[in-house]
Amino acid sequence: MPASMTAFARVERPDPRGGLIRVELRSCNHRFLSVICNLPPDLRLLETELRRRIAARLTRGRIDTSLSLAEEERKETLDERTLARLAHSVEQVARAFPTARLQIDPLAVLNRPGIRTTAPGDDALEKKLHSVVLESFEEALGSLLAERRREGALLGTFLRERLVRLRALLEQIEQRIPTALDSARTRLHHQLRELEQQEGLSEQPREQALLLLSQKSNVGEELDRLRTHFARIDELLEAAEPIGKHLDFLLQETQRELNTLGMKLAHLGDFSDPVVKAKVRTEQLREQSCNLE
Repeated sequence: MPASMTAFARVERPDPRGGLIRVELRSCNHRFLSVICNLPPDLRLLETELRRRIAARLTRGRIDTSLSLAEEERKETLDERTLARLAHSVEQVARAFPTARLQIDPLAVLNRPGIRTTAPGDDALEKKLHSVVLESFEEALGSLLAERRREGALLGTFLRERLVRLRALLEQIEQRIPTALDSARTRLHHQLRELEQQEGLSEQPREQALLLLSQKSNVGEELDRLRTHFARIDELLEAAEPIGKHLDFLLQETQRELNTLGMKLAHLGDFSDPVVKAKVRTEQLREQSCNLE
């Protein structure tokens, strides 16, 4: 069954250190697989593993991964070594520019990365945190995949309905062709007969003109290819693997065949209405297929 590229999932679990772990996954359309990770410092070591797990389950879509830790308040301390290195650097700058007046903003110093730290945590507790985060992420990823499949099933139903209407338009066009061809031949025959009488033309040019009309109006190949495309689309909508790119290609080819069909049928009369409707149906199919993985 087809899967959509649009979905959302959220999982929340207690943080073993106190507080709350929140995992959010957002998926939207993209030509390829693009993973964006927004992780707090405590969890950045897990980014490679998170990317690996996503790539193992998905092939297309932009996946925004957000992990947050709503921790209980923990005592903060100043990192004396980092602070000393910063003070030393300030002294060097002051010696290099003795005439400059250096003003140190204590709040700016506190907001520098690495200055404020929390009390070091227990290694076993950190491992437990990573384990809980990965479990939460796996649950969120499973929910995201399920949502993509549900959305994909709805899109599949929509595409099948549009394909039925597209087939009906093609049948309508095909049924009109023999009558339109006979009428066009009759009109051409009368026109050539009048020219024969006025200009004294022989019968051979008339036969050549009728043959040329038949050749220009022969749309058998286009109709066969369209039916083949429709049959293949039916197969794709039942397939288990990702179908988005293949489906988009087939619909582009369908649109190209309809363009050729319209140009050829212009010699037989007014087929513009059903052909334009068929093109609109095909474009609707293609727009929705862009949402499929």
